[in-house]
Amino acid sequence: MLRFILLLTAFVPTWIFAQQAIVQKVHFDSDQATLATAENTQFLKDLTQLNQPLHTYRAFLIGHTDNKGSLKYNQALSRRRAEHVQALLVEKGLPKNRIELSYKAYLDPLDTEDSDAARAKNRRVDILLEPWTEEVSSDFISINTEKGGTFEYSRSKTKISIPPNALCYPDGRPFKGEAVVSYREFRDYADFMASDIPMNFDFEGGPAYFESSGMFELNAFSLENEPLAIAKDKSIDIAFEQTQVQDATNLWYFDETQQAWQSGTQFIDYEQGEVETKMVGS
Repeated sequence: MLRFILLLTAFVPTWIFAQQAIVQKVHFDSDQATLATAENTQFLKDLTQLNQPLHTYRAFLIGHTDNKGSLKYNQALSRRRAEHVQALLVEKGLPKNRIELSYKAYLDPLDTEDSDAARAKNRRVDILLEPWTEEVSSDFISINTEKGGTFEYSRSKTKISIPPNALCYPDGRPFKGEAVVSYREFRDYADFMASDIPMNFDFEGGPAYFESSGMFELNAFSLENEPLAIAKDKSIDIAFEQTQVQDATNLWYFDETQQAWQSGTQFIDYEQGEVETKMVGS
């Protein structure tokens, strides 16, 4: 699965398995910013079937439209749609300060065909629910995997570049369609403590401790909550600027099978305090 954490310093990163976000989507009638009765009823029913009470989550909402009308009009429409879903979540008990909104108009379609059926798929709000904790929060982005995408992490401006067709199912089968990518970083001691990531390891027969100058976690999954991996012979680029510049930086990851830290220097290019990490599929 595509889940990687980077510890950066004289020692660094690990694979980490955070609780996966719940992904839902609701669809809207043409030129409407409120859900039709049936869609609204089903959405509210789904909220009652979550693994834990709604107020214990945080949410990220992404509004979309079809390609009819101007970009300016559709940007406003996608915002109203996201705000409508936000209001429903707040009404059901999710604190408003734990809901983030994004509005993409028709710039991120699920289906690019010029048909009524395709446009109906694209009139939607993507809903990502993540159990809320005191830990560092993730940024989420939805991408069309056949096109790929580049995005920037809000806390640090780290750039993550995912090329076309870079994601697959864990068994190697190609994945096509929309995927959700989550990304977060741990950049100081308070972040490291909040991450609950073990920082100790065995080195040459004795105990040692990572002095990290930064870590990241990257996850990817389908809208059906299926985990995704990096396709063979593909790679994802992450430009990570260190919080403390070291003369040399190493990358480490945790091998779940061996239950041991492994060197990840094959994934990393290092120059003047910036780490260019290339996650490669196998």
